[in-house]
Amino acid sequence: MKLKPQIKARAIAREFPANAFPLKIKGNYIRDQFGHLAITLDGVNPIEPIREIMNANMFVTVGKAWLGDVMIGVKATTLSYVGVGSGVTAPDAGDTDVETAIGARHIYTDRFRSSNIVTVSTFFASGDNNGTWGNVGLFTAVSAGDMFCHSTFAAPITKSVANTQTVDFDLTIT
Repeated sequence: MKLKPQIKARAIAREFPANAFPLKIKGNYIRDQFGHLAITLDGVNPIEPIREIMNANMFVTVGKAWLGDVMIGVKATTLSYVGVGSGVTAPDAGDTDVETAIGARHIYTDRFRSSNIVTVSTFFASGDNNGTWGNVGLFTAVSAGDMFCHSTFAAPITKSVANTQTVDFDLTIT
């Protein structure tokens, strides 16, 4: 009997005023290789979001190959970096990087597993990767490396010195 792991991926990008405490927000999952991306924009009062944006998150082909290589011991890299870009082209299974990168990829702030859900969380301070974010990806390295998941935002968000951003990828293995 062959075991076929299924991964559901969800990324959450949340924007907060620079002096606000980020709140954890949960969302829904979409089956198979697509996940859920929710962006929450907050103003002065971080408890009441200005708006919430939800998109699909694609588990890309190179990410599937990387996962297989990790399972058989060919690769020892981990999902550690989040990259953002200004491009808004819909994700494709063949993607290997974000479109029109804004700044360098950021290393995770927190990673953990709870039962069958792996979370990779990355915090962007007020001075980090400022610009109009149109897409986000999860990677194994600060440059080059393997892309695991990719998503574009239905409505790009503006990251500036007036706010911080946290991107959470929740990967559910079933």
